[in-house]
Amino acid sequence: MKYCIFSVLIICLACKDNGTEINQAPEVIDTEDTRSIDPYSTALQNSDLTANPWAVEMVLDNGRIEDKSPWKGSVIVFKADGKYSWEGEQVNDQGQFTLDPQKNILLLDSEDPSINSEWSVKYRRSTMVWLGTPKFGQHSLQMKLIKN
Repeated sequence: MKYCIFSVLIICLACKDNGTEINQAPEVIDTEDTRSIDPYSTALQNSDLTANPWAVEMVLDNGRIEDKSPWKGSVIVFKADGKYSWEGEQVNDQGQFTLDPQKNILLLDSEDPSINSEWSVKYRRSTMVWLGTPKFGQHSLQMKLIKN
């Protein structure tokens, strides 16, 4: 009987949850270069935007790829003075941009206020993905941009 109780006690201790999970997300070390809300995206800086023009490679609207989107194929040039120009076959826009590097939020303040936009940006090397925010009603849009 003593051995039976001891065996049950050993089995209970062996099966006890020690607070660790098998499928834990990888630990992300928060440094100046990797600071972001997304562990697979790096913190975006103004210099990342202004170093090269950016071409819109793909546009998703409500989860569907938009081949005939006016933005597809357009090019955005960000300047060090905080101005931008966005040009393409059906797009011609200029204005000021503001970047919040803590949240990777990009605000495009257009000369035409009806096309102002705000984007949550995922950035990695030579690619950006812009996710529209509800601020100006672009929450159903996503764009993939590549260095041009």
